[in-house]
Amino acid sequence: MVQRTVKVVVILALLMAVVTGSAGASVLTNIGTAKVGADSTAYNLIYDSGASLLWLDYTHAYSNWADANAWATTGLSLNTIVTPGYIVDTSGWRLPTTVPAVVGYNQTGSEMGHLYYTDLGLTEGTSVSAGNQGPFANIMPDWYWSGTEYAANPNTAWYFVTSGGNQDAVNKGAGNFALAVRPGQLLTSAVPEPSTYFLLCIGLGAVGYARRRMSAR
Repeated sequence: MVQRTVKVVVILALLMAVVTGSAGASVLTNIGTAKVGADSTAYNLIYDSGASLLWLDYTHAYSNWADANAWATTGLSLNTIVTPGYIVDTSGWRLPTTVPAVVGYNQTGSEMGHLYYTDLGLTEGTSVSAGNQGPFANIMPDWYWSGTEYAANPNTAWYFVTSGGNQDAVNKGAGNFALAVRPGQLLTSAVPEPSTYFLLCIGLGAVGYARRRMSAR
């Protein structure tokens, strides 16, 4: 009897591992779209479950740090359509932060560094392109502003280079592009994914079959 119970528990544990793995397999999830100002194009809203961030897949025009910062924090007017089953707050946008504020490559603690290296799986010296952006479509291989000022010189701010993966600081009067992001919040799906249902049914069927075999013995 103990042996039978152990077998059932093992099967259930494996089932839970499969279902959980399926639900968390994708770090970047497209949860809807947003129209920016008078632009009629629908840009993707992409949730990063690994960093608990919501990204707007829209590159703001080449501008200085003050203009880019103002665009992200106060000038971003969005008309959003969120996919049914998701609950998300689309306010509170800003430029991504650079922490730790360290010059160089492979700084995955910074928000754009995390996106570049961890989520998109890019390596040092790689340029973003149509084939390696995941659910994004509008990130260019160029310099992007961070919302983090350089502590040693308030006239400069940090930037991230999506054509190589390095971060550094430059005078705020320089021109860079910008992405908008907002902090993560509770993101819930009211309806489980079909693949999760499928795996659950297979797992429950396997458990039932195992129990019948045990009873027959």
